[in-house]
Amino acid sequence: MILLRPENLFSTIHHGTIKIRFRLAAGTTLVVLLAALLFTGAVEIAAAQDIFGRIAGTIQTYRGRGSQRKVTILNESTQIARVLNANKDGYFVADQLPAGAYSVSAEQKGFKTTLRRGNALAAGARLTVDLQLDVGQVTERVVVEAVGDTVNTTSGEISTTITQAQVLDMALNQRHYESLVVWFPARRFRALALTPQP
Repeated sequence: MILLRPENLFSTIHHGTIKIRFRLAAGTTLVVLLAALLFTGAVEIAAAQDIFGRIAGTIQTYRGRGSQRKVTILNESTQIARVLNANKDGYFVADQLPAGAYSVSAEQKGFKTTLRRGNALAAGARLTVDLQLDVGQVTERVVVEAVGDTVNTTSGEISTTITQAQVLDMALNQRHYESLVVWFPARRFRALALTPQP
Protein backbone atom coordinates (compact mmCIF):
# COMPACT_ATOMS: atom_id res chain seq x y z
CA MET A 1 0.00 0.00 0.00
CA ILE A 2 1.37 3.35 -0.98
CA LEU A 3 0.49 6.24 1.24
CA LEU A 4 0.60 9.67 -0.26
CA ARG A 5 1.90 12.44 1.85
CA PRO A 6 -0.83 14.95 2.51
CA GLU A 7 -0.27 18.43 1.19
CA ASN A 8 0.46 21.01 3.86
CA LEU A 9 -1.91 23.83 3.10
CA PHE A 10 -0.48 26.02 5.87
CA SER A 11 3.03 26.23 4.37
CA THR A 12 3.85 29.52 2.63
CA ILE A 13 6.57 27.95 0.45
CA HIS A 14 5.49 26.03 -2.59
CA HIS A 15 7.71 24.58 -5.28
CA GLY A 16 7.14 27.48 -7.72
CA THR A 17 7.66 30.14 -5.04
CA ILE A 18 11.22 28.99 -4.27
CA LYS A 19 12.29 29.57 -7.86
CA ILE A 20 10.68 33.01 -7.92
CA ARG A 21 12.35 34.02 -4.64
CA PHE A 22 15.75 32.82 -5.89
CA ARG A 23 15.40 34.82 -9.10
CA LEU A 24 14.31 37.89 -7.16
CA ALA A 25 17.31 37.64 -4.80
CA ALA A 26 19.72 37.16 -7.71
CA GLY A 27 18.24 40.15 -9.56
CA THR A 28 18.45 42.35 -6.46
CA THR A 29 22.07 41.35 -5.92
CA LEU A 30 22.96 42.24 -9.51
CA VAL A 31 21.29 45.65 -9.22
CA VAL A 32 23.15 46.41 -5.99
CA LEU A 33 26.49 45.37 -7.52
CA LEU A 34 25.87 47.48 -10.63
CA ALA A 35 24.94 50.50 -8.50
CA ALA A 36 28.12 50.04 -6.42
CA LEU A 37 30.28 49.90 -9.56
CA LEU A 38 28.69 53.02 -10.99
CA PHE A 39 29.06 54.89 -7.70
CA THR A 40 32.77 54.09 -7.33
CA GLY A 41 33.41 55.16 -10.92
CA ALA A 42 31.57 58.43 -10.35
CA VAL A 43 33.60 59.14 -7.21
CA GLU A 44 36.88 58.67 -9.08
CA ILE A 45 35.75 61.02 -11.85
CA ALA A 46 34.49 63.60 -9.37
CA ALA A 47 37.78 63.54 -7.43
CA ALA A 48 39.66 64.59 -10.57
CA GLN A 49 37.48 67.70 -10.90
CA ASP A 50 38.40 69.31 -7.59
CA ILE A 51 37.59 73.02 -7.20
CA PHE A 52 39.14 73.42 -3.76
CA GLY A 53 42.72 73.63 -2.58
CA ARG A 54 44.65 73.17 0.63
CA ILE A 55 47.08 75.37 2.53
CA ALA A 56 49.44 73.76 5.02
CA GLY A 57 52.60 74.89 6.72
CA THR A 58 54.74 75.15 9.81
CA ILE A 59 55.15 78.05 12.21
CA GLN A 60 58.69 78.21 13.55
CA THR A 61 60.04 80.14 16.51
CA TYR A 62 63.52 80.38 17.96
CA ARG A 63 62.35 78.10 20.80
CA GLY A 64 61.11 75.42 18.43
CA ARG A 65 58.01 74.00 20.06
CA GLY A 66 55.27 76.11 21.52
CA SER A 67 51.58 76.32 22.12
CA GLN A 68 48.73 78.70 21.36
CA ARG A 69 49.95 79.53 17.84
CA LYS A 70 46.96 81.09 16.11
CA VAL A 71 46.81 80.95 12.31
CA THR A 72 44.47 83.11 10.24
CA ILE A 73 43.96 82.32 6.55
CA LEU A 74 42.21 85.17 4.74
CA ASN A 75 40.82 85.05 1.20
CA GLU A 76 42.00 88.39 -0.21
CA SER A 77 39.11 88.79 -2.66
CA THR A 78 36.19 87.80 -0.41
CA GLN A 79 37.73 88.81 2.94
CA ILE A 80 36.50 85.53 4.46
CA ALA A 81 38.89 84.28 7.13
CA ARG A 82 39.48 80.83 8.58
CA VAL A 83 41.05 80.81 12.03
CA LEU A 84 42.75 77.71 13.39
CA ASN A 85 45.39 76.68 15.90
CA ALA A 86 48.67 75.01 15.01
CA ASN A 87 49.63 71.84 16.86
CA LYS A 88 52.48 71.69 19.39
CA ASP A 89 55.05 71.29 16.58
CA GLY A 90 53.68 74.35 14.76
CA TYR A 91 52.01 72.43 11.93
CA PHE A 92 48.69 73.64 10.53
CA VAL A 93 46.47 72.63 7.63
CA ALA A 94 43.34 74.13 6.09
CA ASP A 95 41.42 71.99 3.59
CA GLN A 96 38.55 72.82 1.25
CA LEU A 97 39.65 76.39 0.45
CA PRO A 98 38.24 77.90 -2.76
CA ALA A 99 40.84 78.86 -5.37
CA GLY A 100 42.15 82.40 -5.03
CA ALA A 101 44.79 84.59 -3.39
CA TYR A 102 45.25 84.16 0.36
CA SER A 103 47.01 85.94 3.21
CA VAL A 104 48.32 83.72 5.98
CA SER A 105 49.15 85.22 9.37
CA ALA A 106 50.46 83.65 12.56
CA GLU A 107 50.62 85.01 16.08
CA GLN A 108 51.69 83.80 19.48
CA LYS A 109 52.07 85.55 22.81
CA GLY A 110 55.57 86.99 23.15
CA PHE A 111 56.19 87.09 19.38
CA LYS A 112 55.53 89.53 16.55
CA THR A 113 52.59 88.75 14.28
CA THR A 114 53.83 87.49 10.90
CA LEU A 115 51.75 88.00 7.76
CA ARG A 116 52.42 86.56 4.31
CA ARG A 117 50.31 87.97 1.48
CA GLY A 118 49.72 86.96 -2.13
CA ASN A 119 49.67 83.18 -1.81
CA ALA A 120 47.97 82.03 -5.01
CA LEU A 121 45.98 78.83 -4.48
CA ALA A 122 44.81 77.03 -7.63
CA ALA A 123 41.99 74.50 -7.83
CA GLY A 124 43.18 71.10 -6.59
CA ALA A 125 46.52 72.55 -5.43
CA ARG A 126 48.31 71.97 -2.13
CA LEU A 127 50.18 75.06 -1.07
CA THR A 128 52.87 75.13 1.63
CA VAL A 129 53.25 78.37 3.60
CA ASP A 130 55.90 78.28 6.33
CA LEU A 131 56.16 81.23 8.72
CA GLN A 132 58.87 82.38 11.15
CA LEU A 133 57.85 84.17 14.35
CA ASP A 134 60.32 86.72 15.75
CA VAL A 135 60.51 87.78 19.38
CA GLY A 136 58.49 90.92 20.11
CA GLN A 137 55.01 92.10 20.99
CA VAL A 138 51.91 90.71 19.28
CA THR A 139 51.07 94.25 18.16
CA GLU A 140 54.27 94.40 16.07
CA ARG A 141 53.94 92.96 12.56
CA VAL A 142 56.28 91.34 10.07
CA VAL A 143 54.80 91.43 6.55
CA VAL A 144 56.13 89.19 3.79
CA GLU A 145 54.93 89.65 0.24
CA ALA A 146 54.75 86.28 -1.50
CA VAL A 147 56.60 86.16 -4.80
CA GLY A 148 57.16 83.37 -7.26
CA ASP A 149 55.91 79.82 -7.10
CA THR A 150 55.94 77.85 -3.89
CA VAL A 151 57.08 74.24 -3.76
CA ASN A 152 54.57 71.62 -2.67
CA THR A 153 56.28 69.77 0.17
CA THR A 154 53.15 68.08 1.56
CA SER A 155 52.42 65.61 -1.26
CA GLY A 156 53.76 64.30 -4.54
CA GLU A 157 50.80 65.54 -6.56
CA ILE A 158 51.26 67.83 -9.53
CA SER A 159 48.42 69.98 -10.81
CA THR A 160 47.95 73.02 -12.96
CA THR A 161 45.24 75.41 -14.06
CA ILE A 162 45.01 76.37 -17.72
CA THR A 163 44.18 80.05 -18.14
CA GLN A 164 41.93 81.48 -20.82
CA ALA A 165 44.88 83.29 -22.41
CA GLN A 166 46.81 80.01 -22.74
CA VAL A 167 43.83 78.35 -24.43
CA LEU A 168 43.33 81.22 -26.87
CA ASP A 169 47.04 81.41 -27.80
CA MET A 170 47.48 77.67 -28.25
CA ALA A 171 47.41 76.13 -31.72
CA LEU A 172 44.93 73.28 -31.30
CA ASN A 173 45.09 70.39 -33.72
CA GLN A 174 41.76 70.47 -35.58
CA ARG A 175 40.28 72.45 -32.66
CA HIS A 176 39.71 69.37 -30.48
CA TYR A 177 39.65 69.96 -26.75
CA GLU A 178 41.64 66.75 -26.22
CA SER A 179 44.71 68.67 -27.41
CA LEU A 180 44.72 70.52 -24.08
CA VAL A 181 46.28 67.45 -22.46
CA VAL A 182 49.74 68.73 -23.48
CA TRP A 183 49.39 71.45 -20.81
CA PHE A 184 49.07 69.00 -17.91
CA PRO A 185 52.27 68.19 -16.04
CA ALA A 186 53.21 64.51 -15.82
CA ARG A 187 50.66 63.61 -18.47
CA ARG A 188 50.10 59.92 -19.06
CA PHE A 189 48.89 60.08 -22.63
CA ARG A 190 50.38 61.52 -25.73
CA ALA A 191 48.28 64.33 -27.17
CA LEU A 192 48.37 62.84 -30.63
CA ALA A 193 46.90 59.56 -29.42
CA LEU A 194 43.85 61.35 -28.04
CA THR A 195 43.03 63.48 -31.07
CA PRO A 196 40.74 61.88 -33.62
CA GLN A 197 42.31 61.06 -36.98
CA PRO A 198 40.50 62.20 -40.14
